[in-house]
Amino acid sequence: MPTSHLIALATLSLLLLALPARAETPYAPWTNGPPNDPAYFPVGVWAQAPGNIEAYQELGVNLYVALHGGPTEQQLTALHEADMHAIASLNDYARSLLEADSELLDVVVAWMHRDEPDNAQADGEGGWGAPVPTDEIQRLGDEWRAIDPTRPVYLNLGWGVGWDGWYGRGVRTNQPGDYPEYIQGTDIVSFDIYPGSMAPGDAIYREHWRVAWGTQRLRDWADDHKPVWTILECSAIGAGEKVSPTELRAQVWMSIIHGATGIVWFTHIFEDGAYVTDSAILRDEELRPTFREVNHRLHELAPVINSPSINDRVTVEIVEGEADDEIRRERGIEPVAAMLKEHDGALYLFAVRMRDSEATARFTIDGLEGEHVAELIGDEGEVGLEAGRFEQRFDAWGTYLYRIELD
Repeated sequence: MPTSHLIALATLSLLLLALPARAETPYAPWTNGPPNDPAYFPVGVWAQAPGNIEAYQELGVNLYVALHGGPTEQQLTALHEADMHAIASLNDYARSLLEADSELLDVVVAWMHRDEPDNAQADGEGGWGAPVPTDEIQRLGDEWRAIDPTRPVYLNLGWGVGWDGWYGRGVRTNQPGDYPEYIQGTDIVSFDIYPGSMAPGDAIYREHWRVAWGTQRLRDWADDHKPVWTILECSAIGAGEKVSPTELRAQVWMSIIHGATGIVWFTHIFEDGAYVTDSAILRDEELRPTFREVNHRLHELAPVINSPSINDRVTVEIVEGEADDEIRRERGIEPVAAMLKEHDGALYLFAVRMRDSEATARFTIDGLEGEHVAELIGDEGEVGLEAGRFEQRFDAWGTYLYRIELD
């Protein structure tokens, strides 16, 4: 090789070494999985019709999860044309597309287990039997990884993640030890729980903190080695009550603060057990603006959310309102939860009131000397900091997102 070529190659190598390394996301192991991009944040909708793809995209949705009755050719074609990603079952049709190396599978970023295998399963005789055995979920996960190692396996679990007493688990109610075993059969894990749709007097009525507790438990059970997503409510699921805009926003950010790396929305309504609609949010004049705002905020802040947390630098003290209660003592859920990040020359502080009452919190950020200003993201206003300290009044389930420019 001529000397000039060797010099050119050496120069190119030095330039490449000087470039900042591309940060890997949890999806780096899979070439056909969710995008390995720090600016990507999955915002999904559960079991939706292809005809609503454009409407959901305008609202900030970038993922269809659980294709009802599919995947089918019609579903995958519509998703492919709209450039919408999906998580689908590895049915016979999907297996045929794998064998054919079809471009229709470009939209599929994960293969999914049946929904909520941790709940009691229909026994075929009008009653209910035990949940799906954990070793069956593990066996299927191994089988699918062998068939297609380029995509992760996805599993959604039920209310028992955030509520040990969830009677929908049947004979395995109050058996949280099952969950680490279920998680072994998947690569991405999520759960759902809908306290806003419960009726007054029900066991977990308006206990939105269970969303955060369940998220934290999944992280602990997975030893923080797998992406954890949260499925959230945005409709009157039982044709009754539903979350308010404030509660919807709080559920999202308490999920993020407690470690969720993806959000999936459940937008269905049932009445007396009968299906009413799968897309209530598209016609909900009260919740739709907040739904859209929150989704787009997640995309805007994705590089921040996906960066390492530095929570050991922030301290939260309740200076007015109840500072210690049963929820904190038994489950470790703080009255005001906070997450601190540093990204692109700024600090980002996300904070949520985790109770159905008002409180004032004092925040102290270690290492932040002198005077600074915390800009309220998505809202008019700012808060002054002196030596990294400021106070904020929270309404019930209130949420504040701050950006602090560093000198």
